[in-house]
Amino acid sequence: MITFFLFFFGQRRLFPPVTQFSVLLTSPQISQVASSVMLCSKRDVDRHVEQLESKIHSESERNLKAFSVSKLYYNVGEYEAARRYLVRYLSVRENSAVAHKFHGQVLEALGQRERALASYKISYDLDQSQKDVVLKVCELLVASGEGNIDKSKAR
Repeated sequence: MITFFLFFFGQRRLFPPVTQFSVLLTSPQISQVASSVMLCSKRDVDRHVEQLESKIHSESERNLKAFSVSKLYYNVGEYEAARRYLVRYLSVRENSAVAHKFHGQVLEALGQRERALASYKISYDLDQSQKDVVLKVCELLVASGEGNIDKSKAR
């Protein structure tokens, strides 16, 4: 049994053991938030990925989980590792607009603007309702000097 200790407005309150708490942690949203909060360094992410991959025996399942792993590496600033895992995911899900958009973000963080622009364009072609992607494409075109677009008009 676990006893919880919370600081609430400067007062310590001791809560009795909660048996339903384990049910709450099995919720995918909460466990995802909990794992992203706890994984704040490359070493933490490496350990988590190692544990995750040891439980997965299928290569296709590994590739499908690669998108989530990519996000973890991106959040700790390991952009090259994020790119590698994202490429694995895109090899399975070529038509994922969200993944291509994220690929653009990763490539942009790596300083590869031309490749990022190509990923953003693919993302937009797959899902044309993404207004933020249109703005990003315009920004990258203006930054590269290819577009004769005024930045204020692009918005």
